[in-house]
Amino acid sequence: MTKAKTETVASNKRDVADIGGIPVYCRYDEAVEIEKVTGHPRNPNKHGDEQIALLAKIIKASGWRNPICVSNRSGFVIKGHGRLMAARVLGVTHVPVEYQDYDTEAAEYQDMIADNRIAELAERDMSIIKDLLEELDTGANDMDLTGYVEAEIERLMTQFHAESGEGTEKQIKEQWLIVVTCRDENHQTEILDRLIKENIECKALKS
Repeated sequence: MTKAKTETVASNKRDVADIGGIPVYCRYDEAVEIEKVTGHPRNPNKHGDEQIALLAKIIKASGWRNPICVSNRSGFVIKGHGRLMAARVLGVTHVPVEYQDYDTEAAEYQDMIADNRIAELAERDMSIIKDLLEELDTGANDMDLTGYVEAEIERLMTQFHAESGEGTEKQIKEQWLIVVTCRDENHQTEILDRLIKENIECKALKS
């Protein structure tokens, strides 16, 4: 499948400051009618309604920071399915598209899978995220634009404080014990009295 010709609102990368009222801060090739942008039928990444609603909010507030990547070979979206879905939620008519060359179908699949897989392999330093979220949480910033909603932030803060200072685990005192089995209650009393006289900490137990 070859890429269909598309009507262009702007070309030559960054010819306009916005597309449909949404600022564009990324490099792109064309602003393409959204109906002409087709997601890959074998895209393995599924996006829930909450994720798309949050992404739509971020795009509307922060502008386009990444284009939608379309293959010159197949004409399908390779990277940016979530952004395309968010654009549909926003009701925009055009989206910024970047065209990329792929020699084979396999190369398209590899890039499509790796786009999300590589991000999953990143190890997040939650203490730094906590510090950044606390700095941003002044009341003047919309915290949703971080990708963390209010409930997630509260859960993160509660968990972090429980694992650090306020919930410091108490050191368990190491103890060395001897269990003496007595013949009867009288024998137990005799042994207990003897140990107490020798200033040995002990207690009587019945099992």
